[in-house]
Amino acid sequence: MSKKFLITEEDRLHIRSMYGLISEEIDPNTGGSVTIQNYYKPGFYTLDSTDTQTNQPVKNKLTTALQEVTEFVRKNPDSIVEVKFISQESAIPNKDNEGKEGGNFMDVGGLSDVRKKYIEPYIQTYFNNLKAQGIIPQSVEIPPLQYEKLAPVTPWVGQKFCPANSTLQQQRSTCVQKYREGLKNNDSEIVALKKDKYDKEQRTEIIITVKKKTGDNTTDCLTGIKIRVYVPTHECQNAEFFIFANNTLLYNSVGGMTANLNNGDKDRGIPKVNSEPTLTANVLNPGYGYLKNGDKSYAGYGYGKVNDEGDLAGGRSDTFIITEEQSRAIIESGKGFINLWMVGTTSDVHQDIPVVQISKPGAQEFIYNGKPKIVQGLLLRLDACADKVVAEGTSETVPNVSSYRQILIDERVKLMEYLDVKYVQNEINDKLKNMSAEERAKVTKKFKLDTKGLLLERVNDLVKNIEGLVAQLKVIPANQWTAGSEVENLITSQYSVIYQGLMGDPSLYKNPNTGQYVDKIVNGSELYGDIRMLMDRFYNGFNAIYLNNGQYSPKGILNDAGQLDGQTILDNLKQS
Repeated sequence: MSKKFLITEEDRLHIRSMYGLISEEIDPNTGGSVTIQNYYKPGFYTLDSTDTQTNQPVKNKLTTALQEVTEFVRKNPDSIVEVKFISQESAIPNKDNEGKEGGNFMDVGGLSDVRKKYIEPYIQTYFNNLKAQGIIPQSVEIPPLQYEKLAPVTPWVGQKFCPANSTLQQQRSTCVQKYREGLKNNDSEIVALKKDKYDKEQRTEIIITVKKKTGDNTTDCLTGIKIRVYVPTHECQNAEFFIFANNTLLYNSVGGMTANLNNGDKDRGIPKVNSEPTLTANVLNPGYGYLKNGDKSYAGYGYGKVNDEGDLAGGRSDTFIITEEQSRAIIESGKGFINLWMVGTTSDVHQDIPVVQISKPGAQEFIYNGKPKIVQGLLLRLDACADKVVAEGTSETVPNVSSYRQILIDERVKLMEYLDVKYVQNEINDKLKNMSAEERAKVTKKFKLDTKGLLLERVNDLVKNIEGLVAQLKVIPANQWTAGSEVENLITSQYSVIYQGLMGDPSLYKNPNTGQYVDKIVNGSELYGDIRMLMDRFYNGFNAIYLNNGQYSPKGILNDAGQLDGQTILDNLKQS
């Protein structure tokens, strides 16, 4: 008779701590969550990388966590496994130190993206294999991974080893060399900066939540379905489409309202070429980087990747993922079918070029993968839960897109105004020191109103966000402010939203040590006088929550143990 070895609760907790796992107990009836924290070495990203805190490979830690939820989903065929990946990287110039992504320097955020690239398929393959082997039921749902990318907090430029006027090349060479020399020579300031700031910002969290489905599951059976519309190459400006599922307009993965395959350099109107207003190429072609398009399938373009040349004739791709709310609306309006529409933003659209792929979460095969047999209109008819194609390209009344088209035109006109203002404002910045007040007034007169209006909208959003957060936090007792609590999650998530608002053009970020804005024009220009008054209101609340020993902390003010210091924040808020 074989012996059974019993593991004590103390042993179990020791194993979990060794692997850096943090979770509530997974209840056998309702489920729960497990969180894996990782601190990567600079420039490392694969699952074979070693966590600097526990010396365990990321893959081992992740697999241990996945095994924790396997028993629950094995016994609960109606369960859902949700995975969220939160990634932050330090402001130290990042380079591919593993050599699997080209071995070059990476833009800010690039390291987080490749870490997600290696984690997401590993998790999907893990559960697909369990299904294929019959270990867990096929009905277990694995929605697409949720991804949250946090910006660096501790600056690189402006430190003693990297002057404020350093070029990108200097940041990646001279500054890195001086930083390493400081570490080698045991410079206490640089060593502390590395240990207490930069190292701790090379952080990721993988949160795996397992739970049972609730309610009428037939109303959300479309949740997580991906619809990708792409083209490898061509060159024209009339290849942009609205995508509908029944009466519901779908939004792409970066928040845009179209699948935009434009990749030319011509100006035109919408819907006809000679329609007014004439829209310029940089607000028609997403390759310039200003439009909310691009799912990262093709390198060289995408929202936020500004490219003055427009990435002409390059590949284009947008992906749409149906949400739970959309799923209900689509099914309720479908009468047993899902009609998938492609409707051009222009009256004439580029024919026979888009490729469309449709897939369900966890499935290894596409529901549909091919070129539509239509120019525009009804692409496909699917059954009620999109398990199969019922018909292709049948004739139906096309959804009315006039209101959406007008929204799109208005957004593009506003964007053109902004781009013109931005260009002239940059010109002013370059020449400001050499201009008299009279000369400056002549140059800025035409653009002052537009610049001010755009900036006021952004500042008012920042003030609303921080004052709303302050109001929420003031009523929460200090004993509820613990690490991993809903309070900490609220503070952390709001920091990400607020940081994006601060980092626009011009930057509204203020150095907490000098009290000066990093963008010099915000400090001194009369144009920004009332902006600074509003931002004083903003920083009054922002500093009370996030200013931690002369640096802003995404998790709020921390105590000596590195945990959320709720009492100090509450005391600050009473005085703010």
